[in-house]
Amino acid sequence: MDFTPAIKLLNSCNTVLILSHHNPDADAYGSSLGLALALRGVGKEVVVANQSGKVGRFSFIPGFAEVVDKIAVNNPELIVFCDCGELRRVGERFEQEIKTIKCSTINIDHHATNDLFGSVNLVDEHASSTCEIVYNLLRDAKIDIGKEVATALFSGISGDTGSFQYSSTTEAAFRVATELVAFGADAYFVACNLWASRSLAALKLEADVISNLKSHCGGRLVEGLITEEMYNKHGVDSSEADFIVGRLRDIKGVEVAVLFRKEDDIWRVNLRSKSTALDVSAVAAKFGGGGHKAAAAFRSKMELESFHDQVIRELMDLFEG
Repeated sequence: MDFTPAIKLLNSCNTVLILSHHNPDADAYGSSLGLALALRGVGKEVVVANQSGKVGRFSFIPGFAEVVDKIAVNNPELIVFCDCGELRRVGERFEQEIKTIKCSTINIDHHATNDLFGSVNLVDEHASSTCEIVYNLLRDAKIDIGKEVATALFSGISGDTGSFQYSSTTEAAFRVATELVAFGADAYFVACNLWASRSLAALKLEADVISNLKSHCGGRLVEGLITEEMYNKHGVDSSEADFIVGRLRDIKGVEVAVLFRKEDDIWRVNLRSKSTALDVSAVAAKFGGGGHKAAAAFRSKMELESFHDQVIRELMDLFEG
């Protein structure tokens, strides 16, 4: 990948706004915060904003406290989008505000469905994570990577590879992770906070979902459901449910899992598969979403009954391909 155009833009500006997708995950936070910390180290003024603000379970990522939920910078010279497959992934409110800002943009992402909306696009669908791309950008730009930057970037790689278990775990991912540890990333600290700190209430919600699973195709496809009443019953924040669809996929014999989640009058639908041969991103795209072949999602404001059966049919069709 040629990082030269992006490096020229970074070198030519002093004020940078960094955005990532709403409902952020470890890669969204890790890439935006890791880049922000590195750029501040060379004297740039950087604001990191996310429409969802601060999602508490990622508070361990260095720089997290500085994330804001509004575009709190006037006339930035550059906007960098991290982990956004398309502009609208920043959220409806942010998307409208961005349209009034006239400046260059850098789009850093690893989704195959990315529509290359930036002035400069650093998109590599073979990268394990956006954090991996940010790391290579910083190395090419000869910007120092300290312990905090390394920990932020390691967090995103760990998150998007499922702690180095998913098919996205490549030789390059291991190499970058190893180099980040050499730069000071605390792998144990990240593992404890990202993978071993779930609340008892979240586990009870997961048990509730699993006890009511529905299966199709002889158990190769399973579906789970979380209603707003279930969130209230267990006192669980919606961000704590992000693990559950992966747990459904992990069941022996299951090849594809779908989780329907009702949150704030919107249905969030998470799709996972054990094999990239079963491309759930193609299904998500039919409903206006996207993602990766083994992990994708979409959102809908319609009633579940109006699209549920079609989703299940589309997923069942994957086994016929």
